[in-house]
Amino acid sequence: MKKRDFKIVFLFIDIETDDSKGCGLDTYRSQMVTFQAMISAKKQLIIHEPKNLKILKAKLENNTLVGHNIRFEAKFLKHHFGITIRDVYDTMMAEQIIQ
Repeated sequence: MKKRDFKIVFLFIDIETDDSKGCGLDTYRSQMVTFQAMISAKKQLIIHEPKNLKILKAKLENNTLVGHNIRFEAKFLKHHFGITIRDVYDTMMAEQIIQ
């Protein structure tokens, strides 16, 4: 039996929104201030006020995304950029399960 080599890619993501008008956690009305992704310990991506994330769409849709309350990021990316998140690990949900 051959040993299979495979690579699982995890992207740690976080979206920061503008809460100056009191709608920072509203996925439909808030505006993104910063998009952050960490691909590895040495590769971080920080985009301030992104207008378009088309270049990242395939990476975001085809890899496992890790984040805290990632439901917000998933809704936000779908509504504002048409990006459908398929595979996630939500640290907030994991914490609730183990408590």
